[in-house]
Amino acid sequence: MKTLFSITFYVFFMSCPILSQQASTYFPESTGFKWYYNATPLDSANNPIDPLAFYRADSFAVVANYNGKLANIVLTKLGSLQTIQLLPYSDSLFYHTDGTTGYEYFSISRIQEFLQSLDSLGIDPNFNFVDFFTALEDWYSIYRFSAALNNEYCDNVEASLAEYLP
Repeated sequence: MKTLFSITFYVFFMSCPILSQQASTYFPESTGFKWYYNATPLDSANNPIDPLAFYRADSFAVVANYNGKLANIVLTKLGSLQTIQLLPYSDSLFYHTDGTTGYEYFSISRIQEFLQSLDSLGIDPNFNFVDFFTALEDWYSIYRFSAALNNEYCDNVEASLAEYLP
C-alpha cells in the first residue's frame, strides 16, 4: 500500500506543470483599481500617535509608454483622513512588468524642489544635488519574483553612480 501511495503521489505531482510566478500577476489587469494606505508614527514606547497619521490613495489610471517601457501608470495623493477623498491626485508612479521582474521608474519630481534648495545653500560648491539625483532617474528592477531568498541584486544603480563613485 505504501508503494502504491508513493507511485500515485509521484505521478500526480510530476504530471502537474510547474508555473513560475510572473510579475504581471501581481498587478491588476484593468485600470480603475485603487489602493489605500495609512501610516501612523509611533512614539518611543511604540504607542501610535494618531494625530500625526497620514493617508495615501493610489489609483491605476492607464497603461502607456513611458521612458522606453510600457508602463502601468498609477496616480497618487497624500493627505489626512478628513481630506484625502477631496484632494486631487498630485503625483504619478510608473511600473513595468517583464517576465518575473517588476520595474519601477525612479524620478526626482517629488524631491526636486528640496534638492534645489540644498544646492542653493552651497553646502558643497563642488557637488550638485539635482544633477546627482537626475543621473539616477531610470527604470529599476525592484521586484524579482523568481529570486531566491536573501539574494541581493542591483542592475543599473552602480552604472548610474559610476561617475560619482571614487
